[in-house]
Amino acid sequence: MVEASALEQLCESQGIVWLAWQAEPQRGWMPPGAERTAIVRFDSDTAQSAEIHLLEQLVSDIAGCNVSLITPEQIWEERRQPELERSEVIYAQVD
Repeated sequence: MVEASALEQLCESQGIVWLAWQAEPQRGWMPPGAERTAIVRFDSDTAQSAEIHLLEQLVSDIAGCNVSLITPEQIWEERRQPELERSEVIYAQVD
């Protein structure tokens, strides 16, 4: 269970404007649910300077599982829109 207030604070402090769980769980050596992939969008000022590995550790601590972060651009172009539509939004910046 992701603690919403801690995740919201992290996203706001790190320039994350949108964060969602990828619909398909990772297939790896860990038990189901122990690894997740989150799709992340940064504001334009943060995108170039983000420390992805550090952010992965911080999100993992909050989520209670190992989290890998990817950007929408890292999803194969033909699959990007369907993948984004199926994702479970866990944080979206409110304007």
